[in-house]
Amino acid sequence: MEGKKMKRMMLTAIGSLLLMQVGLAQHNSGMAKTGAGMKLLNPVFLFNTTATPNGRLNKEEATGVFTSGTKKEAGFTIIVKANFKAFTGETTLLEIADIVSLKLKQADPVMRDKQNYPAYTMKDGTVPVLEATIQLTAPVEKTFKREMTIGFPIAALAAPWGEHELVLSFTGERWTIYADKQLMDNDFAIGYPQFSNEESWQINTDYVDHASISFPAIAAIRDSSATTNPKPALQYWTPQGHNAWVGDVAT
Repeated sequence: MEGKKMKRMMLTAIGSLLLMQVGLAQHNSGMAKTGAGMKLLNPVFLFNTTATPNGRLNKEEATGVFTSGTKKEAGFTIIVKANFKAFTGETTLLEIADIVSLKLKQADPVMRDKQNYPAYTMKDGTVPVLEATIQLTAPVEKTFKREMTIGFPIAALAAPWGEHELVLSFTGERWTIYADKQLMDNDFAIGYPQFSNEESWQINTDYVDHASISFPAIAAIRDSSATTNPKPALQYWTPQGHNAWVGDVAT
């Protein structure tokens, strides 16, 4: 009797294990079919406005004066039509003295302390970058100034040399740079630029065809009509851009 009882118990245990394996296989099969995926937001942004810019510069008028807005918290937008070409050292494309500068620089091909610029290098191993710097004053009891720089390696662009539309946007909360309608880099701002009612500015016509500045900031609208990459599997997704690091994952 004891032997038969033990046999029944063993058969029951084996049957339970088999059922568990079948259920697990079906569960895994269902996961493989559906997969854990994610929906990516469209990376293309538009800056549409019917308002007249506060200032314009072009090849015929490379320097000028613009009138700023009265509410510095409302921000500003600078739109630049640039022509990137080979350069050495450092080249200024646009400047508002002591407030904003836009420069082409040669970055260290191995240094990754502040920006991961070497993630995109040119064929010759160099790392030319575009950087936009803004001077901010914090609105606190003991005011302090800080310099905030954002940028990207131009090798990250589909065609680094040639014409590109650049947008510098300060919203009061973020300092952002866009290239060819795509967000390239940004940072959270602490403080505001100190514009006078009238400010002088200039462009380098060797690299800039024209530029405009608008107050307040033009809203960046995500372009819903632009095509996006296929939906990636969550398991293998990593962020795009030069500041994506090993270990960046979706959670």
